[in-house]
Amino acid sequence: PSTPGPSNAGPARTSRLALAAFVVGLLVCVPGFGILAVVLAYLAHRALLRDRRLKGEGWIAAAVALGLLSTGGQILAFFVWASTTEFFETLSEATQDVALLELDLASGRLRIVEDGPGEERCPVYTPDGEQVIFASARGGTFDLWVVPRAGGTARRITDLPGQTYRPAVSPDGKWVAFLYQGPDLDYGVGLVPFEGGEVRFLLKGIEGLTGVDFSPDGTELVVTAAPPGRDAWTRIYRIEGGRRRSLKIGEEDWEDLPQTDPDWADDGIWLSAGHSLVRLDPETGAVARPLPGHVAHAPRRAGDRLFFSSNFDPATGEEGGTWRHLLVGTPEAQGLRRLHSTSIPIDCFDVAPAVDAVVLGLPRQEVVR
Repeated sequence: PSTPGPSNAGPARTSRLALAAFVVGLLVCVPGFGILAVVLAYLAHRALLRDRRLKGEGWIAAAVALGLLSTGGQILAFFVWASTTEFFETLSEATQDVALLELDLASGRLRIVEDGPGEERCPVYTPDGEQVIFASARGGTFDLWVVPRAGGTARRITDLPGQTYRPAVSPDGKWVAFLYQGPDLDYGVGLVPFEGGEVRFLLKGIEGLTGVDFSPDGTELVVTAAPPGRDAWTRIYRIEGGRRRSLKIGEEDWEDLPQTDPDWADDGIWLSAGHSLVRLDPETGAVARPLPGHVAHAPRRAGDRLFFSSNFDPATGEEGGTWRHLLVGTPEAQGLRRLHSTSIPIDCFDVAPAVDAVVLGLPRQEVVR
């Protein structure tokens, strides 16, 4: 009997498996195809391991090759996805030079308040509206600085080895609270006199801090956090004595929602929870959601109005970008109108005490001269 010649089934089968692996890698990165990708990967691996021609180190090498091909597909899919989305655009925007700009609410014009050698972020007005406190990396790491609202020389408030950010000023203007991340990932909430001096840490060793603000009477702080892998929370701390109380939020799965950027006003604590606009009762934890179904960030209550950033543009009714629109409306989120649209996310800003202007960090080229 004749002896059969060598079969090409092995190489052909291996080629088909390689192609399947590549397709799996592509599908893993396509929204909605995750389950299909897993099924294809499972079937490909089973077919590979059943191939009797692959034994010992052979099937191990083939499995590694399959994994590498799948990874290659994912990398290619990532670049295809990124080229058709805002990924690279957003990445480049996040690295732009950011200056402190003030938006005049009457005219809609922007002017530069401070444009130092580093980035200026997270500005807040002093209670008299004459100065602006902000975080700047001009010294190499983010520290707190203060500058006259009309412009002038900036004065340093903190000089710490780590990153100091998201300041909040007490109602009497004497203290500044802030979030801190030390060089050894030592997270905390600090207090420093407005004139500068010794820093006191009210909280230390808490990861995932997202915001802090003073109570209207200045005796307490509201702190929000979204620790990685743990429940998010909103807590109130008494400044003297450090007594803590957690708000008992009466909503299912509330702890799964990131809680950020609190603003403690006379009518409650405003914050973004799960990227939605929320007002909390500081005594009972009762929840009000004035704008369900729309992304809202960094709410600020001022006078009879509510300011916040959002993906939603009330002029067109469309959603787009990430917190690219600065909106204003009533506390019930009625009568919304767009004040300004920008090229980068508006992650923090403040409203002047006279409710005549907003200060925020934006690329300096957005100023209309």
